[in-house]
Amino acid sequence: MPKKSNNGKGVAFAKRAKIDSAQKNMLVAVCATSVLLGVTAVGTIYMFKKISFNNVKKTENSTVIKNFTETQKSLSSLSVSVGDLANNQNLEVVGQKRSASCNNKITTDESGEYSIEDISLARTCSALRVISDTLPATSNQDASNSSLNYLLLYRNPEINIEGISTADVGYGGSSKMVDESGKPLQLKSLATSINLKDSATTVRNAMDSIESSIRNFDITSVTLGMSTDADNKQVIELSATYDSYYSDPVQIVKERKVICADDTTTACSKKKGSGVTTK
Repeated sequence: MPKKSNNGKGVAFAKRAKIDSAQKNMLVAVCATSVLLGVTAVGTIYMFKKISFNNVKKTENSTVIKNFTETQKSLSSLSVSVGDLANNQNLEVVGQKRSASCNNKITTDESGEYSIEDISLARTCSALRVISDTLPATSNQDASNSSLNYLLLYRNPEINIEGISTADVGYGGSSKMVDESGKPLQLKSLATSINLKDSATTVRNAMDSIESSIRNFDITSVTLGMSTDADNKQVIELSATYDSYYSDPVQIVKERKVICADDTTTACSKKKGSGVTTK
């Protein structure tokens, strides 16, 4: 009986092996392609966000550089203006009362800066002191009351001042003063009440002294009366309220801005980023 040949089965096994190998290779290729496609997609998205974020940074950097440039120009202009004020003869005339030490020449070093010893003297003797005396940058009611007391005694040290006190009306309020263009000035007011009882000439001289003060004192209310003193002479009884003004101090403001690649993330909102400027 003849034996059956195994060649047919061998060929079939070989074909199946080749098919299985091709399927494996195809699966590996598909997986590799999928991985490569995923990496490419992720990389593309990342690069897109990176480019977009860099564009935002460039824009913000341009804004910061522009602000720095404007600030430097403002500082240069301010320096020139302050220099002009420091040499202003009118301010010197107003502030001509100086102590004997101001008659000494204030020296500077090789760089043109004041020495440490002369800084305080320069502040006192400079014509710029008149500006701070005219419009202080602090709320000091005692200083305002003292200024009025000095003005009342300036022309007549013997004037009869019955009282100088802080007035409740208008205390701490905002002024209604305007500049040359009609815009309201951001000033705050302090109110002081005075009570005088003296001759008409003395009272008039006292009010003239207040009107001629370098610091602005606006009279807001006044009451006049007449009576006789111990010598049976007629005297004026004056009760008046004056408003003086001060401004808030001006300080350099530092700003900080956080830029986020994704403004919608919780981390960005917690850090107050993108569009929120903190001081």
